[in-house]
Amino acid sequence: MESVELDLCIEEEKQKCLKNLQQFYKKYGCEKIETLRTYLIQLCETITDEKELVEIKKQLDLLESYR
Repeated sequence: MESVELDLCIEEEKQKCLKNLQQFYKKYGCEKIETLRTYLIQLCETITDEKELVEIKKQLDLLESYR
């Protein structure tokens, strides 16, 4: 798979995840989102891999838009 195709697939999967997150928020409300947010924050404190840390922080930024 070429790099461009791979990038497109990754972006498509991110959009699916975002849509799932929106549906989760609508179904379960803010309490579950807060639980996920707390978990991700705690995970940031234990992660040493810089790439993973950047991705988790991106996910946290997304969660902030749902508060």
